This record gives sequence, C-alpha cells and structure tokens, in this order.
Amino acid sequence: METRRLTRKERLRLRKDFRTVFKNGRSVYNGYFRIVYVKNDIGLRRIAVLVKKKIGKAVYRNRIRRLVKEFFRNNKNKFPESIDMVFLAREKLRGKKEIYYKDVEKMILNLVERMK
Repeated sequence: METRRLTRKERLRLRKDFRTVFKNGRSVYNGYFRIVYVKNDIGLRRIAVLVKKKIGKAVYRNRIRRLVKEFFRNNKNKFPESIDMVFLAREKLRGKKEIYYKDVEKMILNLVERMK
C-alpha cells in the first residue's frame, strides 16, 4: 500500500541529483510553473520545489512550496513512475496576491498530463 505522506526518500536533496535533472532532463511549462524531469533507477517519484526571491516575500514563496508539495502528496499516482522532478515557479506567479490549493492544482494538472 502506498502511503500518502511525503517521505524523506521522495525529496530531491543531493547536488548530484539536481545536476542530473538539469543536465539530462526534459521540461514542460506553462505561465506559472516549469517542471524539469528525468527517469531514475531508484523506483521512486522524487520532487523538489524551487521558488526565486523575485516571486515575492518569504511567506508567499513558502506557501507556493507547501501547496506544490501538497498537490504532489495527494496525487502521486498521477505522476509517472521512477522519476525525479524539479518544480520551478515562474514570474507570472509574482502578480498574484493570494494563491490557493485549487489554483495550484489547475496550474500543474495539464503539465503532468504532458509529461507522460
């Protein structure tokens, strides 16, 4: 049975893993997010979320991170198996005053479909 938690093993943390994703990865994007992804040999879906300071103040950046991770945690089965992903927040998020889970869900769902 697959857990709904976001475990430590499911997070990209090592520099070499980030290098692999950015060097060998493919990407899909829209106005709000870019997802860079690459197959891995581990058998796990792993995720990292990067939000630049240009996007907004720390509270807003952290909210974006939390919402993306929550979307991933709730929808793990919609992502391809054995994949490393880096979510990059794009400049268009800067203009939004508030962001909610449903907003992030809409922004990311079509990107996930294009990854397959």
